[in-house]
Amino acid sequence: SITAVTVSAGMQKDTAMKKLKANSTYYIKVSGTPSKTEDVQYAFTLNAILDDAGNTPETALPIATNTVVKGSHEASGDVDFYSFTTGIEGVYTLEFKNSTSRNKSISICDASDKKSFGGVTATAGTTKQCESKMLEANTTYYIRVSQGEVGAYEFRIICPTDDCGNKAEQAGELTLGEKTSGLIDYKKDVDYWTFTTGEETDYKITVENSSNAALTVRFFDAAKIKQRFHYTGISKNSKKETYLSLKPSTKYYLEVSANYRYDNLAYAIKVEKVADDYKDEWTGAKAIELNKIYNGKVANTADNDWFKFTPSKEGKYEFSYNKSTGVRFDIYTLDKDGNIKNISRLNKKKTLTLNSKETYYIRLYT
Repeated sequence: SITAVTVSAGMQKDTAMKKLKANSTYYIKVSGTPSKTEDVQYAFTLNAILDDAGNTPETALPIATNTVVKGSHEASGDVDFYSFTTGIEGVYTLEFKNSTSRNKSISICDASDKKSFGGVTATAGTTKQCESKMLEANTTYYIRVSQGEVGAYEFRIICPTDDCGNKAEQAGELTLGEKTSGLIDYKKDVDYWTFTTGEETDYKITVENSSNAALTVRFFDAAKIKQRFHYTGISKNSKKETYLSLKPSTKYYLEVSANYRYDNLAYAIKVEKVADDYKDEWTGAKAIELNKIYNGKVANTADNDWFKFTPSKEGKYEFSYNKSTGVRFDIYTLDKDGNIKNISRLNKKKTLTLNSKETYYIRLYT
């Protein structure tokens, strides 16, 4: 027996059968009460119930996102499938209302109905929300509504909004010297930003976190190799600055994220050039002369000031400098392979014996 119903004398009753296979033969048996000997008149009709949505991903009903979809389980065992196509990559919100007196479940799945991307069960007469796993952009996914009882339900898929991409390839562009506002729009959102350096090599990166949750900031080059960055966590309602010595005419990336439990987190980023009096690399060292005073400023931890001196004759030479707090004075030469090699550190004043026609390099830094 697939479905059975008992109808009392003089009464009429409707019943919904379980889901039946297509193009198959079924039989209906009508029987009376064994103790009754008189004839009993009866009448019945068999009506096909139109299904509002397909019963498999292959027969799923296409729907639009951000639109309320009303559906119903028409028969016992009915399962409804819908399909939708994402716009942007992100976490989508699934809102589900159950109008029956028993629990119903809804989930997002792939075309095989085996991989789940999130779902929720709504108890009788309630509305529930859940967030999906990260869904890819421009991809078709499926909604599966499982029956608890014959009856109505409704749902909608709410698209995320995003101010910039979740991958380096989709990064938003930062303009040097200008503050750019950003937002962790939804839970699990990740924002990528990019900028390209000019001819200068010293830069200051300022990140302002105006939200009530901590942010994580990471710094990468174009090869997605993590760069030296002296902070990653930025506390709520705080600001941090960092100075970096970067390659000229090179693209870099900033990644901003937060704990997966938080959304709607506002922040701002500013990348700006820092004026430099001397070159940061020994290859660009400034040539200096004997008995001449040179003034300079080590602006930040990423700043290096390089000088060079080539003696015309061998002998003793005195190096001296007015030491500022935290500034170091190191002297280098090149080894036989052309690599820079530290030979001495100066503390205000030092006398060294130098070779003629050999170039010595001086580095001031913090």
